[in-house]
Amino acid sequence: MVCVQGAAANIPTAVGILGATFPSAGRARNYAFSAYSVGAPLGNICGTLVSGIIAQCTDWKWVFDVQAILTGLVTLADWVRGMLITVALCILLFSLAERNIFGWKAWIPTLIVISTILAAAFVAWQRYLEKMAARSPLVKISLFSNGPLQYGHDLDVFGLCVFQ
Repeated sequence: MVCVQGAAANIPTAVGILGATFPSAGRARNYAFSAYSVGAPLGNICGTLVSGIIAQCTDWKWVFDVQAILTGLVTLADWVRGMLITVALCILLFSLAERNIFGWKAWIPTLIVISTILAAAFVAWQRYLEKMAARSPLVKISLFSNGPLQYGHDLDVFGLCVFQ
């Protein structure tokens, strides 16, 4: 069931991003949609096979460790921006998880505020890089101002919240 939920969240968002990135019909748009149409199922199949091999050869926990290692390697390629959003999300998840154990202690809202500030700094930096075009941003913030993409994203988030 989790696999279906992941696909249900991934496909509309990815197609919306492709449609917003390649707005006019043409060869580039056709190549982009073709590459996604081939890559998405292959990624799912390869990920499942590699995870199965890792789980059979080692322990099932190593599946998550390998993902963490690969994420760390990607983060090293652009460590400042990657670490900014990674630390922000880790602090947010930690504070929300600890709230269930300790309640609303004074340090939990403080961590949530710190996480929000770091995430806002990441968004501001991405917006700056997108406008200055010195380096490509990790996330094109302008995509979220596209009307149909925003509605699709909101629907994805609503669906994930309802069906969890």
